[in-house]
Amino acid sequence: MALLAVLCLASCKPKRQVNVQQGPAVIEFDNDERTYNFGTVSRQQGSISHDFVFVNKGSEPFVIHDTESSCGCLEAKYKKSPVRAGRESRITLVLDLHDVPDGYVKRSVYVNNNSQNRPNVRLVMEGIVEE
Repeated sequence: MALLAVLCLASCKPKRQVNVQQGPAVIEFDNDERTYNFGTVSRQQGSISHDFVFVNKGSEPFVIHDTESSCGCLEAKYKKSPVRAGRESRITLVLDLHDVPDGYVKRSVYVNNNSQNRPNVRLVMEGIVEE
């Protein structure tokens, strides 16, 4: 039984320490990443996805109102429930490679939300698509 408890504790992911500020929701992306360059990929891959990870550093819950994509080929996936103060979450962008032209591609999603610092944040996926 003790071995099971030790294994469970060893496999648990430690929580990130976050300094929460009093006031409205404030989001901070890992490494301030808001653009993802996927390099050169083959259309045969079908799709590419990337997680944009962020933390709510405000004391109020962070809420995504809606998202607006630059085209039908890019979809934003996220939890619909509010992100509590000090908590980490993610917005996953999925790019359908069948719906984009060959060559350099740059597509974006605007995330409309209640944060004080980025109420309309733009997330970008870019790279080269080959047949």
